[in-house]
Amino acid sequence: MTFDQVKVSLQLRAALEFRLAQALNIEHANLPVMSIAEIVSLLFGLYGQSNILGGFRETASAIIVLIGEESFWSRPPTNCVEPQASATVH
Repeated sequence: MTFDQVKVSLQLRAALEFRLAQALNIEHANLPVMSIAEIVSLLFGLYGQSNILGGFRETASAIIVLIGEESFWSRPPTNCVEPQASATVH
């Protein structure tokens, strides 16, 4: 199975940012630029580690396998155009 790690990373970021904006009850545009690791960390901080996705360690490990460690920890450029959270990966 091959897939585009950059596309997966962008779509994952969009979905996580959408969820974080919902959790904080703010507009998506008002979120600061953060790495995927920071977003995941905030979501686990808000909801705790006992949910249907497993713990932070398992979730972070799975994301790193999909998109790579560098993409997990790096912040996107501020001029990055991201896909909608509802977009699907093909």
